Amino acid sequence: MKIYYESLTQQELERLQSIENELIYEHQKNLEFLVEAEAINQEITNRPIAPGIEGAMQRLRESVAIAKSLGLTSADSKLLPDSQLLCLPPHS
Repeated sequence: MKIYYESLTQQELERLQSIENELIYEHQKNLEFLVEAEAINQEITNRPIAPGIEGAMQRLRESVAIAKSLGLTSADSKLLPDSQLLCLPPHS
């Protein structure tokens, strides 16, 4: 009986160690994601702002290109416009 309980305890310790290892792995993934997200945020927000509507449209196109490079689409975010909105109409 003692051997049974000792083996059960060892199995439980191994199970807990496995759970702990998985939690550590997930935590590391989350930290890496946060570091990457912060770098992307800095890249997006620290770009120069050109004056006028054309400058704003250029910045919008760049922001959309960055978002698309990350795999985001207008279906993922209402803030991402469809590509038709990225061009200014010709001057009349």
